[in-house]
Amino acid sequence: MWWSRDKGSLDERISRRKLQRVADRIKGSVRECIRFESEIARNEDNIPVGATKIGGRADLPASTPWPGGDPTPMTFIALIDTSKLPPFNGRADLPADTLLSFFFDLGTSPRGYHPKDRSGWQVLATPLGTPLVRRGEGIASVYTPCVLKPWKDLSLPDPASDEVGAWGLDSREDDAYIGLWKGLMPAHAEDGENHQLLGYASTIEGDLHILCELASTGIYWRTVGPKVYEPEMEPLRNAATEWRLLLQIDSDKRADFRMLNAGRLYFYIRDRALKAGAFDEAWAVVQTRGASNLP
Repeated sequence: MWWSRDKGSLDERISRRKLQRVADRIKGSVRECIRFESEIARNEDNIPVGATKIGGRADLPASTPWPGGDPTPMTFIALIDTSKLPPFNGRADLPADTLLSFFFDLGTSPRGYHPKDRSGWQVLATPLGTPLVRRGEGIASVYTPCVLKPWKDLSLPDPASDEVGAWGLDSREDDAYIGLWKGLMPAHAEDGENHQLLGYASTIEGDLHILCELASTGIYWRTVGPKVYEPEMEPLRNAATEWRLLLQIDSDKRADFRMLNAGRLYFYIRDRALKAGAFDEAWAVVQTRGASNLP
């Protein structure tokens, strides 16, 4: 197993951090992902229609209704061309030769913590080869278009996740794992521009799996609180493990895109829905850096 971007092998890093006791756990949890580096496009006309990008106008079939509609049209966030992704283990879970378009209501900016937030985003799948029109001028807010350059990497579960919590790390191992996890993140992760497809999300305010399960099934998290870890809630916790990251879009200075306090926008989806191409079941969550009042 190798570590991309010349970061050394995972075995070497585990040994260096003295995490051999849980080495099998760590290596068994690895998921490949695609990270993206944004590159500003001074002229959006230089970006081919249907190319992977964030910002700018949306490339959609002329007959596709604009998400959100009047009077609150959504903002186009990102377009991913699945045919142009580097080979990686998760690629087979994505629809082949498909354009995935992500939209979000930046006007109301739903956080995704409440069931009522469901109308605040949309993910559209368009088969490659469908005639497209670059749309959105004057319809919705548009931020600076940037080409997204993909590269394959490895991802590990967040140190604050329930999965890592089940490993029984002592305090030294916990600190060591945090160091290991941070070591794989892009160098600019603290400042933004940490865009990622599939793999484990790099969350800011804690694990999102249970939150997605709660909100998507009509349960507001504050009505459950700590009770979610009581024995009778085990079916809910088990169902939460079916959720996985689809796309993570970070605040990006190049694109002049900012989610609340330099936060991140996450699109999650259940594993079965992803494999079935049921992108209408995706759930979006916004997390923010620094002190915030959770909704």
